[in-house]
Amino acid sequence: MTCNVKKEICRSIDGVPGGYAIGYDRLHDEFYMGGHQGLYRYNIETHQVRYFAERGKSVWGIFIRRNFYYIQHPSQQLYVYKKKTFRKVPETIGIEIDNFFITRNFVVYFSNKTGLFKAKINKREKKPYILAKEIEIRQITEDLYGVVYFCASDGIYVEDLNNRSIKKIANIDQLFSITFMDHFYLSPKKEFNQLVYSDKYAIYVLTHNNHSSMCAKLYRTSGIHKPVKLVKVVL
Repeated sequence: MTCNVKKEICRSIDGVPGGYAIGYDRLHDEFYMGGHQGLYRYNIETHQVRYFAERGKSVWGIFIRRNFYYIQHPSQQLYVYKKKTFRKVPETIGIEIDNFFITRNFVVYFSNKTGLFKAKINKREKKPYILAKEIEIRQITEDLYGVVYFCASDGIYVEDLNNRSIKKIANIDQLFSITFMDHFYLSPKKEFNQLVYSDKYAIYVLTHNNHSSMCAKLYRTSGIHKPVKLVKVVL
């Protein structure tokens, strides 16, 4: 399903059996979708999909940055598109991957049932190291400034660079996904770097109001020092 938030119109997308994964190629402004029968390219103008590759393969996730990556289900193996074919990423063979992300600085994050991992693409530090254990990561993304966020089943986390770990910044029960946009069409102000998230009920956009700074000050001076729902932003 696609939704135009400006026109408040949603429409179903046919032609992707078992459609589950979505990926966006920013360089070429193209959308890709994956399901039980392979990968498909979505045409924004016609709202139609065309078969792209990996016929008969079940696609769990898609990520595009410089190269096209996808996670195959149920093996949870990572594949990359090179020389007009998909092949396993050598560094991840034998590692199950549920979520995969590469930052604009080419730092790799991935997660599976055992935890959340980070790896730097350089010769000095080849092996990934663990950022968190026993956490259910559902999505990894970055905002418009390049800050990486981790969407978990119990809230939003960011990386604690000083301790090679993560810290929670918002409690949101049954969080499904997060993303960032330069501004929200329905907002009276053109707010930059807005957080959009979804749970099992709806899709939400967080916006600032005149009391945001006051609420943040009360939180900092409360002595509680615990994450609160929708911290930093007040609806």
